[in-house]
This record gives sequence, structure tokens and C-alpha cells, in this order.
Amino acid sequence: MYVPEAVRYVIILVLVYVQWVESATIHNVIEENVPVPTYSNCKALTSTSLDCSNLTLKAIPNDIPNTILTLDLSNNQLHLDESSFTTCCGNLLELDLSNNGITKISQEIFKYLVNITSLILRNNDISDFDSDTFVNLTNLERLDLSKNPLILQKGFINNSYLTTLNLDDCGLSEIPDEAFSGIKQLVNLTLSGNNFDENFDSSAFEDLTVLTKLEMMNISRSSISELCGKLTGIDTVNFEGFNFSCFIYSAEDNFEDAIVGNDPPIEQPLTIERTTRTTKSPLASSIMTSTSSTTLSVAKIASENILTNDQGNQQPDIIATTETVDHSVDIDNQTLKYILIAILAITLSGILIGLVCRADVCGLKTKMCRSKKANNNRRAPEDTVSPFEEIPLNTVNSNGKTIEGQDKIRMR
Repeated sequence: MYVPEAVRYVIILVLVYVQWVESATIHNVIEENVPVPTYSNCKALTSTSLDCSNLTLKAIPNDIPNTILTLDLSNNQLHLDESSFTTCCGNLLELDLSNNGITKISQEIFKYLVNITSLILRNNDISDFDSDTFVNLTNLERLDLSKNPLILQKGFINNSYLTTLNLDDCGLSEIPDEAFSGIKQLVNLTLSGNNFDENFDSSAFEDLTVLTKLEMMNISRSSISELCGKLTGIDTVNFEGFNFSCFIYSAEDNFEDAIVGNDPPIEQPLTIERTTRTTKSPLASSIMTSTSSTTLSVAKIASENILTNDQGNQQPDIIATTETVDHSVDIDNQTLKYILIAILAITLSGILIGLVCRADVCGLKTKMCRSKKANNNRRAPEDTVSPFEEIPLNTVNSNGKTIEGQDKIRMR
């Protein structure tokens, strides 16, 4: 039985696809059956990341390998001492100790974390600690002490490598002079959520010459002006509800012009469609419609209730508010596999039908595949009329004599 070359190619393609699907399925089954290593009920997220949160641990597990680079010990009941990190964590880069009720930290506790770059001590009961607590952490870049009842002192942190410090919601009412003298390389500082007085003394910021980002509570205009004078390397200060540009203020000396924008009150914007109709002339029957689509915050929507046209007349906007919703649907691998198989089957069926109708494959061609012959291809009927004949007029009379005629008669 003859099999066309195109059919053979399709069969080979189907076999390759089936083999690929089977290998992918086996690979997924193997991955699902691979056990995840555990250390004292901790879960390994990756080969270098370990999650030991929410386990009510009293001490740091001893079986944590030195290959771990990221360790989450949040939401436990840890008691830290000088031996807490002696047996592990020599190569640790990120450590989360938030929500552990820690009351005391010292230089001896963290001296083995020589490679640490990010240390999170958020939401503990730390109030006071020695200024040299983090002095040996020469790779430390980010320190989070937010939500701790801190009492700041002169040079309360001594670390010349620290670039990001979070003191959010620490119950601070003031910052003493030279409080940041030991962290002069600080780039990002968060002080929001504290109880600063409106007449805030910004003398402590004189040491932060390379600070580029500052977030804090609202203070009086005079305090903001003084703060911008201290922060020589910063442009925009993020206050609660607005941002303030120190560069614009120093250039124009106008407080209102230096307010560069408001923080968005919501995370998800609204899509607003505004339609304004104006008539060219009283006799014109055509109406020009202009539609603009913009993204505005709720506060801005409330302030733009009336639109003034070019003629000075005020007309209310026709505003259609539409909330943008993500309608995406997650498709698992099994469903995607079935979809691909269905597409391949439909394609194969179309190819086979085309081949059957193109040629008599295996005797399957039927009248349904044949097209009617055009009328112009039919053979024209033959003319049954005899050709023209010329009959001479020479006749023989009754006496046997020939009579010659001058003309000839054409007849059929």
C-alpha cells in the first residue's frame, strides 16, 4: 500500500510529540516525588534558602548547614546568646529575626555573621543596645529595627558600611544630635510612623551627606525648610500625604511650588472615561465628541466634578467609572497538554482530508471530493450538415445532347 510522503511526515511528527509528552510527564512525576530536605522541621525553599518561621523555636537549630544563605526565623520565641550562631550560618547573607520577643542584642551574638548583608529585627522588644553591636558586620547593608521601642543616643549605631536603615514606628519623638554620626554612608532612611513634634530639630541630619531617600512624619513648614538645608544631597523628602522637593524650594523659595505630588491613596487605579460634547454653531447639526481616558486617584476624581469649556460655560462631566479587573485564568500543564493534542489532531485531520481529496489514496476518493467539470471544457457537438457542394448546370436533354450552363448552383 502506497503512503504519500506528506502522510509519513505527519506520522513522524505525531510520534515525536507523543514521546515528548511522555518524557515531560515522567519528569514532572519525578520532581513531585523528590523529598524536600528538612532541618528541625524547617523547610528548604531552595538549596540555599531555609524557612524556620512559625515553629515556636526557643533556640536556633543545630543542624542548619553552612550552605544556607537565606534563613527565616521569624515568629518564634528565640532567646539569643553568644553561642546562638556558632555552629551554623557562617556564610549567611540574609537573616530574619522579626517577631521573636528579643529584648537584648550584643556584639558577641552577631560576631559569627561575618558575611551578613541584611538583618531584620522588626517587631521585637529592643530598646537599647551598645553602639558597637554591629561594628564587626563589615558586609551589612540593610538593618531593619522598625516597631521596636528604641531609645536613640549619640552615635547609637557604629557601622560605616550600612546604607539602609528602617526606624519605622519606633515611638520616637525626637532625634538627638549626632545620632547618625556612626552611619555617615546611609543612603535610605525611614522614620515614618513616629511621633515627631512639628518643631522638629533636624540637626542630627547634618552627618548624612549622601542620603538620597528619606521617609518621615509630617512636620511644620519651618522644620521642613530647616531639614532641606541640612540634607545637601537629597532632592525629594517623602512625607505622609505629599512629597517635597528641596531643590525646587531652594531655587524658588516657595513652599507650595515645592510640593511635587501626592502619594496615591489606593494601589489599584480606576479607569475614567470622560465625554464632552460641544456644538460648532447654533445651526450645525453635527456634534463633535471627544473622549479621553485617564487614570486618576479617588482624591482627584472628587476635585474634578465640573469642566469649563472654551466659551466659559460650565457643564458637568459625563464620567463613566470602570474598575480594571484582571480576568486572566491560570491553565495547568495537564490542560495545556490536552489543548495541544487537540490542535495537533485537528491539523492532522485537515491534512489527511486534503490528501484524500487531492488524489485517490488507498481507494478512498469518493464523489464528494470531485468537483464538477466546467461547461466550457465540454466537447462541442459535431456539425451534421454536409459540406457545401458545387453542382454544375450541365445537363443532358431528352435527345442525348449536353446543355452547358453559364452558372453553377450552390446547394446543400
